[in-house]
Amino acid sequence: MHFHHMRDNATHTELLLAGMWGVSAGALPPMQQLAERFMSRPLQSTHFADQYFLREFVWPYAHQSLLQHDSVFGFMDARPFPSEAVPTDSHVGYSEGSPFFDVLTDLADGTPVHWELVAASPENAPFICRYPAIVTGGAVRGNLPARYARRLERGELIIRVKADTRE
Repeated sequence: MHFHHMRDNATHTELLLAGMWGVSAGALPPMQQLAERFMSRPLQSTHFADQYFLREFVWPYAHQSLLQHDSVFGFMDARPFPSEAVPTDSHVGYSEGSPFFDVLTDLADGTPVHWELVAASPENAPFICRYPAIVTGGAVRGNLPARYARRLERGELIIRVKADTRE
């Protein structure tokens, strides 16, 4: 088999998923040529461009020599994933930085701020991370790695919002 593909979540519905496949050297024409052909035409969607590329330019080669591990659909006689337990909120290809948070604030909309993720107990490190943001709709929105989002939910961490002071 020249191609390998993994699928282990119900949202994994494309023929090939970006970041979830591999190929042996020489099994595809030069990638630069394929990409140039793809980019020479108008894009249907910039958000899903990678998936359209894979479907149109890689799948015609991949489906001819493909080993798949698929724990959801069993598409094209795929093999099951290894039986090791995987947390229910995780899967191969999971976007670790996908959880979002919103923190309400009394600061005016449009105010430049920074938010800090800090330990809830003062004896711990002063902060874990700090990012700029803009108050919108009376709140500051950001995203966190899932491991920090879980700790935030458990009350181990808090988010502090501070107005930027520019001198």
